[in-house]
Amino acid sequence: MSPPFFLSLLIEAKVTSLKKQISKLNDEVKVKLDEKNSVSKEVNMLKNDISLYSPTKHLIDVGFYDEPKYLFETSERFKIEIKNIREQQKI
Repeated sequence: MSPPFFLSLLIEAKVTSLKKQISKLNDEVKVKLDEKNSVSKEVNMLKNDISLYSPTKHLIDVGFYDEPKYLFETSERFKIEIKNIREQQKI
């Protein structure tokens, strides 16, 4: 084998190796982009969830809150219902 021919074989082998590396890296880039898109979607969903609670949180931070919703009009009615529930639980 002549040196120029041997040199051209080495160069071709190196080019082939580098093309394989480029292909592998391109595949990895695609995977990472997919992961990034997935994480971005999840972050946006979480931001939307947070934005739902932001107005309420701000009101709570400054001391305002919704009045609790009571099931019974009076404490006497509440006592009667508690007794009924306890009786049912004993059975």
